[in-house]
Amino acid sequence: MKVFLLGVAVCLFVGTKGGSAFLLDSDCGTSNPDHAPTIGIYENPWMVKVLNKTYGFEFGGTLITSRFVLTAAHCISLEEMYVHLGDFLVEEPGPDCFSGLCVPRQYVISVDMKIVHSAFDVGQKSSNIGLLRMKSGVVYSDYVRPICLLVDEHLPPGSSFNSTGWGHDLSANNQSGEILLKAILYNTNRSHCTLKYGKHADQSEICVGSNTVDTCKWRLGNLLSAEFAYGGKTLNFQIGLASYGSSKCSTSGALLVYTNVTHYTPWIVDTITRLSN
Repeated sequence: MKVFLLGVAVCLFVGTKGGSAFLLDSDCGTSNPDHAPTIGIYENPWMVKVLNKTYGFEFGGTLITSRFVLTAAHCISLEEMYVHLGDFLVEEPGPDCFSGLCVPRQYVISVDMKIVHSAFDVGQKSSNIGLLRMKSGVVYSDYVRPICLLVDEHLPPGSSFNSTGWGHDLSANNQSGEILLKAILYNTNRSHCTLKYGKHADQSEICVGSNTVDTCKWRLGNLLSAEFAYGGKTLNFQIGLASYGSSKCSTSGALLVYTNVTHYTPWIVDTITRLSN
């Protein structure tokens, strides 16, 4: 069965007046691509690499506050873990200095606490979400900045999303090595993913895909996001987190299942509030 996915990428408006909604981190969701000498360097400052002591770089994740990283639960191991920030095709070495403060472009911080959602089932991959607390907080810059999470308000459903992650560019016949990639994926009925993978996809998950793009060679833990107008600015919000999909790549695209991050926002806020000290 071939599923045709249609959608239009739009910037939606999230209302803020008269409600209790707020951003998890008020300094989130903005990038500075116009400042970059090469397209793409500053576009995704929230993307991080998740490493462990034995294997090094294995998974992707997103910075959501100055000290916490969101990733898939199956990316979290018992070994020592680290977060690599600011690695976004930066060609010139050295720190960025402004207002008398110098911030490194690329650096690694050790993880001092790992939190896996209590309902995570490794076999079913349900509640496939977790948090990493870094040993110290980071200073925001053009290279390092959190993506937005909206608290106490639901984001409008979208027909399409941006997916970002590290992987091999299949169009380059895997000769380019791993780079940070971006693709548009389209929202589709969860029943299609249920049929394809033989596992019921519920409201805590998002079924997405494309007729032309396949992200099967991307690292697990990559990001699903959308842009919304909020507080007079256009911000990037995290919608999903890569959970599972087919290991067989297809030039005609594929269906993928993402954890619905907006479904778990209360758990994220509660966990960060308890563990921020």
